[in-house]
Amino acid sequence: MMAEKENIIIYGYSSIGEAVYQECIRRKLSVLCFCEDTKIEKREAYVKEEIFSLDEIITRKLDGKFIICIPNARPVIKKLQDAGYYNWELSNGYLLEECYSHVTFTIKSKEIAIKEIEECILCHQYLGMPDKLFLKSLDLEITEKCSMRCRDCCNLMQYYKNPQNYSVEEVIDSVDNLLKYIDAIYELRVLGGEPFMHSEMHRIIEKLILYQNVYRIIIYTNATIMPTSEMWNVLDNKKVEFVITDYGKLSRNLSDIKKELDRRGILYEIIKMGGWTQCSSIIRHGREVEEEKKIYNGCCAKNLITLLDGKIYKCPYMANAMNLKAIPSKEGEYINLRYLKNMELEKAHRILKEFLFSKEYFVSCDYCEGRPYCGKEIEPAVQITEPRNYSVIEEEREK
Repeated sequence: MMAEKENIIIYGYSSIGEAVYQECIRRKLSVLCFCEDTKIEKREAYVKEEIFSLDEIITRKLDGKFIICIPNARPVIKKLQDAGYYNWELSNGYLLEECYSHVTFTIKSKEIAIKEIEECILCHQYLGMPDKLFLKSLDLEITEKCSMRCRDCCNLMQYYKNPQNYSVEEVIDSVDNLLKYIDAIYELRVLGGEPFMHSEMHRIIEKLILYQNVYRIIIYTNATIMPTSEMWNVLDNKKVEFVITDYGKLSRNLSDIKKELDRRGILYEIIKMGGWTQCSSIIRHGREVEEEKKIYNGCCAKNLITLLDGKIYKCPYMANAMNLKAIPSKEGEYINLRYLKNMELEKAHRILKEFLFSKEYFVSCDYCEGRPYCGKEIEPAVQITEPRNYSVIEEEREK
């Protein structure tokens, strides 16, 4: 049992952190502060404790037991241990149903908050099962087409001159191949571009819903396109949720989509555009390895695992930059799922785990400006009329 006077540092000011915070207060435990990787303002006055970055905690020489309230705990654990902090605990012991059913949530709606807590519980459970291969989330890019053309899109959609949809058969075959070697995916995030630009998206969703080891299907949309009746009927499923970015006037169908989601009782979250940084250029920097490691370690996108055209990438930047042939497609920078076919499960697990969890950096990072958690923000969603130009890397690629 934890000593009552031991200081608690809650890593993650989120709905999960709120639940753990209120449970700590209920147990009369001393909460010293919150720890966060990004700039966040507190929502409620009753949370009197400060929010510090880990660097600030180190500078202030604060000490205590860290309770990790972030689903993807693996990089957090590494970050803490690299900083010399070994006194940490996963949050599951504070997230029993009787511990969060009474929580007052202020950051997200109660429905969304409880989903996030359930996600965290599952992620932390799988962390304790090293023989299993579990993904918190996977970005499934079904189209290169977008209904907007944002100059600074960090997924590089603004560079596609002849964007294409990926066929239903291609997309599902890729997911089938991956799920032969992955025990479970909590959140399969369907995106593009704009996924509703895909004329057969409903057929893809129909297939994705059937996977027993995929817990949630999240549709990422900019609310520019109103789904058809046929599409709505497929989306009306307890597994399906929406994350909508509100681009103001550009999101012309936001109101109608919200009404239909409310009418059907489909869970959704609306996020105001913002927090964009300058990370959309494709330029070789020629950095030294140690600098690349530093940039990779501080990247907020390094765990946005992306499945694009039958290949697994560590982030959407690498996925689309290679897909555009704007950076070299080198061995070890991605995994082509067809190479795993008929491979023994243990060997495939080892290859995937090393790629997903053990890399210190990627050579491809040299072309990216970096995506730090607290980078300097730029004006979001500046529209351009023509695709941006880029240079094609002329060198031999893996077949």
